[in-house]
Amino acid sequence: GNKVGGEPLAAMAEHFGAAPHSRLCKLSLQSCGICPGQQDGKMLAQCFRLSSLCEVELHDCALGSTGLFSLVQDMPLSASIQFLTISRCSLGPGCGQVLARIVDALPHLEFIDVSSNRLQDADISALLARLSSVQTIRRVYLNKTHITDNILPDVLQFLRARTQFTLPPCILNISQTGATLGLLNGVARSGPSYSCDEIQLGDRYVLSGNVCCGRVDVLISMYQGVLIGCLSDDSMANLGMHLASSRNMKHIVIENCMITDRGVLAMVDHGLSSNRSLRLFGIGFNQVGLDGAVALSEALATDKLRSLSLDSNPIFLGASRESDGYRRIMARLPHFRSLKCLTVGSTGLNDKSAADLLENFKRHRSLAFLDLSGNGLGDDVAYALVKVKETNDVLDIVDLENNELTDDGVRALQRSQSVMEMERVRLSGNEQISSNIVCWPLTLTAEQFGAASLIAYIE
Repeated sequence: GNKVGGEPLAAMAEHFGAAPHSRLCKLSLQSCGICPGQQDGKMLAQCFRLSSLCEVELHDCALGSTGLFSLVQDMPLSASIQFLTISRCSLGPGCGQVLARIVDALPHLEFIDVSSNRLQDADISALLARLSSVQTIRRVYLNKTHITDNILPDVLQFLRARTQFTLPPCILNISQTGATLGLLNGVARSGPSYSCDEIQLGDRYVLSGNVCCGRVDVLISMYQGVLIGCLSDDSMANLGMHLASSRNMKHIVIENCMITDRGVLAMVDHGLSSNRSLRLFGIGFNQVGLDGAVALSEALATDKLRSLSLDSNPIFLGASRESDGYRRIMARLPHFRSLKCLTVGSTGLNDKSAADLLENFKRHRSLAFLDLSGNGLGDDVAYALVKVKETNDVLDIVDLENNELTDDGVRALQRSQSVMEMERVRLSGNEQISSNIVCWPLTLTAEQFGAASLIAYIE
């Protein structure tokens, strides 16, 4: 966000390069003053010479094709960078071969993000051809580029090569591009399972009950993780049947689909309880109520599931603590013996129901992350957390963002040695908290913790 151009970058590279014990490991340039052209590319290349550098993030920098080319010309072959982002940097057609040369120069590359550029099929073809033999690569982000379904042969070749060389699986993200469900179906129809955990086509295309019902079984048999964003209640029974026979599906996220209790019950009734491979199940941002949540909690395998995301559903909204459904779900959740992450943000919890939830997990031996954000909770939840931490030394991250805690609640947390030994307690969005009384591990910094972060956390 500053007007930093090439010359300050060169000075910085010279400074850190001259330091005998330089440990600079990340360089992040977002929305800064790097201009298209050869000079800034050369200046930036000097930063790549730092032997300690392992992550470079260039976003919204207008580097352009010329700057990218000069960057490659001066890049040392011994670069230690493992994570490279060149997103929204005005890269246009013809940059594919240059990106391939960058991959050649980075022998330890694990992650590459070239999203939000005007790259076309030929550019991505050249990049995938080079990445196919890179042993360390784990994630490839090509989203928001100009590729189409014509890239299918190159995607297949990429997957075949990685399988042939027995390379570890990777995640290939081609969401929000010109590619459609036809590409995913093409991969599914092509035969054997490939070395790929996930192919993400985003909200509209990954699995559609209306378009792709006939291929859902093939897709689930191939991939360990699928993000679903185009299902309806009427499609959930079909999904349940295929999940019942799946043996390797690990992660499934069904978001923003307007799924109701009817859809969840249909999925459960058609075989979800037979699945024993799921480690992460997410059904956030839908319309699931208490009945659907109870059915899910009783259908999912208690000995396998590591992450359950129920956020942004009206599950507890208006629910009586005396109701059968309330008692069943409160009693059921602690029986997930391997559960490491539970997100129930914006589910209508109140102070008493949040305290009940915490109380039920006071002796749980695996839950490390609990999201209670966006429920309008007051200081009572802070007092409940203090009480739980007296007997629970596993719970390490609690998200209390966007609630109604006050300074009294913060002081109660700070008086607890067990709480202050936690990794993090998130408090941003609690407008009544004075910033000057908050100290680590209590934090007022807003954070994002999406599906990808959860997968990395539980695995």
